[in-house]
Order: sequence, then structure tokens, then C-alpha cells
Amino acid sequence: MLIGMSLVHNDKSKGWLEKWIKRGIECFDKWVICDDFSSDDTYEYIKKLNNDKIILIRTNKETFKENENLIRSILWNKVKEIANENDWVMCLDSDEIPCEEFEKSMKIMIKNKGVIAFKKLEMWNENEYRIDGLWSNYFVRAFPFEDKDWTNKEAGFHNSQLPAYTKNYTTLINSDIRIMHLAYQTPELRKTKYDFMMSNPQQKQDVTYYHLQSVFDQNPKLKSVDASMPKTLLTIFFYNLYELPVQTKHFLETTKIPNQDIVIYATKCSAKLLQELENLNCKQCIDYKVINSMPDKEASEFKLKNNFFIDYSNKLLDYDIVLMANGHKPLNEQLVYHHIICEKDCMLDVSDYNFIGIMRDILAKYLDAKGYLYIKNTEPIFIQIARVISLMRYYIWGTVSMVPFPINNAIK
Repeated sequence: MLIGMSLVHNDKSKGWLEKWIKRGIECFDKWVICDDFSSDDTYEYIKKLNNDKIILIRTNKETFKENENLIRSILWNKVKEIANENDWVMCLDSDEIPCEEFEKSMKIMIKNKGVIAFKKLEMWNENEYRIDGLWSNYFVRAFPFEDKDWTNKEAGFHNSQLPAYTKNYTTLINSDIRIMHLAYQTPELRKTKYDFMMSNPQQKQDVTYYHLQSVFDQNPKLKSVDASMPKTLLTIFFYNLYELPVQTKHFLETTKIPNQDIVIYATKCSAKLLQELENLNCKQCIDYKVINSMPDKEASEFKLKNNFFIDYSNKLLDYDIVLMANGHKPLNEQLVYHHIICEKDCMLDVSDYNFIGIMRDILAKYLDAKGYLYIKNTEPIFIQIARVISLMRYYIWGTVSMVPFPINNAIK
């Protein structure tokens, strides 16, 4: 059973309550909703629905701004009354609406043991969401139920929405499920949201402070919710390997990610691995190169990547995003897909820094006149990116397997 867990406050007057309730009823088997003493008719509207899935409770005074942790513990205690072992719980704010893929994908996601992150779409109008800077990242919202206390201790608001025990999970799954966040959908809402966030005395000490200042940017980068998949070049570098990882071989032979081209580079690998690559039935592979002449002292993964940039410098801008993966780690469709839809200027897997992605706009900015991808004619961009991120491990969303950040501000 999938149990929804939500707070509401004066959402009837914001215009999206009806749509939100309808979608939540479609998504959840049971849904615990706590009304934070709304002054409009939000509580009355939900109560009149008399829906069997909804369990509605209410605070006796407005609590969220003063003590979010208290109201979320109240909500969690109500969830515990109806939840059982093997159930899943998902937090859904009252301005968040799951997209159409939710039901089908969640049936697959809850077969895992861990916490699940969702792709947040920061809606800037009815049809487009914002993707520049730190907008539209992943956020963790679903987790397996355990009969444990809330035990979070944070003060103020904008705190954890998950009970403390979920921090012990070592597996986090970035799902392909998108959730539309409506809080910034109009100029008026953006101003209200900004004022609300900045009223938190902790906010100016938070890493998101500078991100919030971008709310009023005049030319934000937007993308349609219905946009097609970006054109992607995935390059896999095999260095000093004996055989193909089984998962990677399966991915190469079965991947059906739209608009994807794959290039393979290999050096210092065994005859067995090279034969496996020769025999691959990879329909999306457009190029396969074995570099045998690289001297031992230069036989490094960085040098291998540099060869790729030299070979493809005049083709990179044909793609919306260029992904580079080290072949010593297994690849699968989910990992590649989530890097593609991350939509950040730059991204990488923080588990071992083995997966890097760069968006087309950044490639265009840093390609020099000769077509080489250098910054200030010093080092290749992938080295610069790796160094910047290595210093920013806890920059933001450090618990998620992808760390997006605005490369324009990070690299000078």
C-alpha cells in the first residue's frame, strides 16, 4: 500500500486545491492530510468530499511557521495508525502534482529497498518549468514504512519531511517520476514564496540563499513539460579492463533511450574485452575506437577523454548534452536516463565521480576557436569540473546521487 502524507494551509484560495486532491486520490491507496488551521475553506472542501481514501485531521492553531517539526510529527503519528510492514509512505506538499507516469513507475520503484527521489519541475507558467541554476532538481519524498518515532528535532520551518530513521538508508533511487511544483507558477506566487522563505531567520545562513535571489531573474531558462528527449552523446571510456561489466553489456545491447548516440573508447584493455566490444549488437553505437599507441606514462583516463575531445570537437554542438562515463563501473538505462533529464549545466555521480555530463550551452561557451574544450587555455573542462566538484561534495543535495550546480558561477 502506498500512503500519502500531506500538509495543507489556505490552498483553496490559491486555485489548485481541486486539481491537487483529484491527482492525489488517483496516486495513493490511503492519504493522511493535516490542515494547518486554514482560514479559508480548504478544510471544509476536503471534508465535504467524504472520500474513503482520505484521513483528514486539523491543528487547533496555525503551527507550521513556528514549529514545522511538531506538525509533521503529528502527521506521522497518524500515518503510523494505518500503516503496516511493507507499506510505502510518500510526502506530497499541497503545491505539488505528480505527472502522468507516477502510477506506472511507482509500482516498479517500490520493489526496491531505499528512499526514492523525484524530479521536481519548478513550474514558471502553466506549461513550462525553469531549469537554469539550481532550479528543478531532485528531491527525496518516498520511503518504506517502519514503525518508528519521528525523532527529528529541527526548529523553525522548511525542515525534513521524512522521519529520522530514513537517514539510515544507504540506497537512494532517482526515479523517472516528475512532480510539478506550482509555488512559483506566476509572478505573484513567486513574490509570495520568496517573502515566505526569507522570513525564516535561518535562511540567510542556508546554502539556498543565493539560489533564492534568482527568483526575480528577468530571463530564466524555461522548458516545456511536453518537450522531447534531448539529443545525447554518451561516451564510455574503457581503460585497463579485463572484461565488460555484465550490466554495461546488457545496457549497450538493449538501450532504447530516444535521441541517444553512443561512442566507445578503449585502451590498455584485454583481448577478451576488445572482442566483446567487437561482437556487441549496440544499435545506438556510432563509433568504436581502440587506442593502442598511447605510451604507458600517458595511459590515463584523462588522456583518453582528451582524445575524445580532439576527435569530436567539431561535432559536440550537434548534441544537447554530452555524457562521459568511466567503463569500470556498471552502466544501466536508469543511470544514463537520469543524467539526461537532470537538465543542469553540469552533473556527476557523487558516489565515485565516475559520470560527468555537460549541457550544450556550456559546451558552446567553452569551445575555443580551434574547437578544443578548454577554459582560459589551461586544462580540459572535464578536469576543471572534477576539481570544482571535489571541493563541493556537500554543496547542496549532497545525499542524492546527482549533484547539479550552476557551472557559470562555479568556474571562473
